[in-house]
Amino acid sequence: MRTLAKGFLALLCFLLVTGCQFGGIAVNGSAHYQAVSKPFAAGPTSTDKWKASLQAAKNRFRQVPILMYHCISAGSNNLYVEPQRFDLQLRNLLKQGYTPITSRELVKSWFSGTPLPARPIVLTFDDGYRDNYTNAFPLLKKYRVKATLFVITGAVGKPNYLTWPQIEEMAKSGLVDVESHTVHHPDMSKLTPEQARMELTVSKAMLEAHLHQPVTLFAYPMGIYRPFLFPILREAGYQAAFTTRSGLTQYYNGLYTLKRLHVVNTDTFAEFPKTERPVPPGNFAPHPQPGLVSPANGASLPRGNSAVHGKSGTALPLQHSTDTQSKTVSFPSQAQACPTHALRFFQFAVTHGCIPIWEACD
Repeated sequence: MRTLAKGFLALLCFLLVTGCQFGGIAVNGSAHYQAVSKPFAAGPTSTDKWKASLQAAKNRFRQVPILMYHCISAGSNNLYVEPQRFDLQLRNLLKQGYTPITSRELVKSWFSGTPLPARPIVLTFDDGYRDNYTNAFPLLKKYRVKATLFVITGAVGKPNYLTWPQIEEMAKSGLVDVESHTVHHPDMSKLTPEQARMELTVSKAMLEAHLHQPVTLFAYPMGIYRPFLFPILREAGYQAAFTTRSGLTQYYNGLYTLKRLHVVNTDTFAEFPKTERPVPPGNFAPHPQPGLVSPANGASLPRGNSAVHGKSGTALPLQHSTDTQSKTVSFPSQAQACPTHALRFFQFAVTHGCIPIWEACD
């Protein structure tokens, strides 16, 4: 009996000792498992990233209407939309359940995974006309509608164009995203890579200096582009670029060939949008406001024009004539020059507070 009791006590001690050891191993092993597996665990951070990636993928497949406006005032061509009609368009879009977002918010959703509204829509305004502030901006504030403004920086402060204080006020409202539309509104397909780079980088720098926020989007003047511009846009820091090609927009259009839908004064948006809308003839020639004409057929440009134009994108020499009344500097097309001269040409015009003109080549 005594031997049995001693054996029982020995077994009990053995179990206690080994149990503590196994317990320690188990605890340590558990801690080790947790420490090793923590980076691979589906914690909140990794889950959020996974959800954001999934949402970004969904956003990229969404087809979003991007509306293209120019002037919000009464006029005789199809670049004008009267304020009363613009008011009706906004009310009908909101009534149909559309939620206006900025171009920047749309592009950001493709990468960050920020959820898009049920029916997103984007309003864009090209060139930066004065009536965008006097007529469109009050209605945007009235209905709390967001929009994107593509500004020709070389035209800022000129007759019929926005001033810097107006642009800054619109940007600070939280409703308007201000982006680039070049410095001089050229046909980008006819510029050399050096000239295109100047238009993109200078306009971007001017906007960022005034607005104190990054400029990452671009709209091609007259909607004209060529593939050689894509790497230049990317190098200059632009995430996306918008054309005048008609159709709904999605990521897979190509980041530098995004589509838009041209809006005319007859639109009510009682039923909208359609997949494609034909661009009316004569859409971009001439521009509706004095002082900016962009002929689609390459015709000669009148004095006071702020478009850069030249055959095969060649630069023009520094021999010039200055029109002090219209504040323009005109450079003849007969002589050709290198990109260095083109840069001096731009600097000369800006220094003298003028808008440069490149006359059309034959």
